Amino acid sequence: MCPSKTLETGEVIQLVLKKAVTSGIPSVFNVPSELSTWYHCSIPACLSNTCQHGGTCEETDEGFNCTCLDGYYGDRCEYDSFVQSVRLVGGSKSEGRVVITSRSRPTTYMLIHQLNWSRNASRLVCKYLGYEDVYATVGGDLFEIMSLDNNSETVTVRCPVDVTSIADCWYEERAAMNPREESIAVVCCIVNLCSTPRGSPVGLESGKVPNSAITISSRRNKNLGKLKVRLNSNSAWVSATDDEDPWLQIKFDSTFVITAIMTQGRANAEQQRVTSYTISSSMDGASWTYNQDINTNTVKVYTGNYDSNSVVVHNIFKPIECLFFRIHPKTANDDLRALRLELTGYGPLNDLLAAMNREEVSCSRPIQGEGMGVEDGRIPDSSLTSSSDYDLNYTASDGRLNGGVTPNEKAAWLARNDDVDKWVKIDLGRTSNVTGVIVQGRFELAQWITSVKVSYSLDNVTWTYALEPQCGEQRIYAANYDNTTPETILFPRPITARYVRIHPLTWIGHQAMRYEVVGIADQTEL
Repeated sequence: MCPSKTLETGEVIQLVLKKAVTSGIPSVFNVPSELSTWYHCSIPACLSNTCQHGGTCEETDEGFNCTCLDGYYGDRCEYDSFVQSVRLVGGSKSEGRVVITSRSRPTTYMLIHQLNWSRNASRLVCKYLGYEDVYATVGGDLFEIMSLDNNSETVTVRCPVDVTSIADCWYEERAAMNPREESIAVVCCIVNLCSTPRGSPVGLESGKVPNSAITISSRRNKNLGKLKVRLNSNSAWVSATDDEDPWLQIKFDSTFVITAIMTQGRANAEQQRVTSYTISSSMDGASWTYNQDINTNTVKVYTGNYDSNSVVVHNIFKPIECLFFRIHPKTANDDLRALRLELTGYGPLNDLLAAMNREEVSCSRPIQGEGMGVEDGRIPDSSLTSSSDYDLNYTASDGRLNGGVTPNEKAAWLARNDDVDKWVKIDLGRTSNVTGVIVQGRFELAQWITSVKVSYSLDNVTWTYALEPQCGEQRIYAANYDNTTPETILFPRPITARYVRIHPLTWIGHQAMRYEVVGIADQTEL
C-alpha cells in the first residue's frame, strides 16, 4: 500500500503503484531476473496528463489511459474528428461522392464508407450544401473520379440519433476499406427547371440491358417484338391488337432507382405511337405497385408521344426502387401501340443502399396552385382572346375548361386552319404567380391538342416562352391523349405574369382546346 504525499501546493495526494521500467537498462548492469518486474509508489499520472475534450483519465500499471468522448481520439483525446466541411465530387453541385474534412485535418479530404451511413446522414449532407433534402442515396462507384486532392483514406461516419447538422457527426478510421467501390454518394433535391433526367440511362438504348432482361405481354408480329423497343431503334415494339392489357417488363440483376421515363413512337411511322401509359414496379416480380400521382394519390397516367420520333421525358418525383419495371400502354394514336423506351436512374445498388431509399422523399413537389378564373367565369370573356377563331361559335371564351356539357354545345376554342401561329391569350387582370396551365379537348368530339408551348408577359408587349431563359430553348409540352381528360402542365417554379398564352402545336382531328391557368393570384401568398 502506497503512502500519501503532500505536494508543494499543500494538496495531499495518494501515491499509486506503478510498474518499474527495466527493459531500457543496459545489459552491463546485470539486472537480476527477479527484478525484471517490480513496482514502486509514484504520483498518479493523471495529475499531469489530463485528457482533453472531456476525456476520462484512468491510471494504468505503467502510466495512464484516456477514454475519449465520441468524436475525439489520440493519447490525450487531443484530436477532433468532427466534420468540418463537406463536398460532392465526380458528379455535379447537387450529386456525387461525399467527401469530408475534419477539424483536426482540415486539408485532407476523406471518402465516406457505406458502413454506418444512414439516409438521415444523406439529408444532413444535402442540407449542409444548401439543398432542401436528399433525393436518393447511391453508391460512389456510379461517379467517376480520376483523383482526389489530398485523399488518403476512406472512413466511416457516425451521427447521434437526434443530430440536426452534419457538423455534429464525426469520422472513425477503418483499415482495409476500398474507397472506390464502397463509398457513399448522394443525390440532393433540386428544382429541375429544364427537366433533365437525373442519373444515367439504364442501358436499353446502348444494349447494356440484355435482350433476356426484356419481356413483353404480346407482339403484333415478329418484326415488332421486344428487340425493337430500345430508344432510337429503327422500328418499335407494337403489342398485339387483341391484347387488352399490354405491358413491357425489364428485369434488373440488382436494385435500381428509376428517376425518369423517355419514350418515342415507331420510327418513320408518324401515326403509330403510344399516347398514354402507366408504370408499375416490383421487387419480386409477383407483387406490383403502380406509380401514384403525387397530387391525387391515384394511379398516374403519363401523357405519351405527340409524334413518332420526338423523345418525351417524364421525371419521377419520388424515385422508383425496383428489380422489375413495367410500362403499360393505355391509348394510342391509331390503335397501334408503338413504343420505344429508355429509363434513367442510379444503379445497381446493394441491399444496404437499397434500404436507404425506401423512406419517403422530402423534396418539395411543384406548386399546384388553383384555377385563376377561366373555368368558373371570374375572368370575363373580354379577357380571353386568340390569334384567330374558326367561327363565332368557337371563340376563345368558348374554350373554358370543362365547358360545353350539353350535346348541342360541343364547346372548345378552334383557330382557323390557315392560322400558322395559333394561340389563345388569358389576361389575368393583375400580376400573378402562375404555376401552370390545364388543357382539355373538345366536348363529345374526338378532337384534342397533343402538344403545346406556353408564353407569358407582364405588359402584353414583351413575351417570354416558359423556361426559355433558363434552358435556352422553347419547351414543348405533351398535352392531351383524349378529348375529356384534363392535362395539368406545371412549371418547376411559378412564373410572374399578367398575360399567358397557350400555343397549340399538334392535334388530333382538329385543333380544339379547352383550358385554364393555375396559380396564386396574390404574390404575398407564396
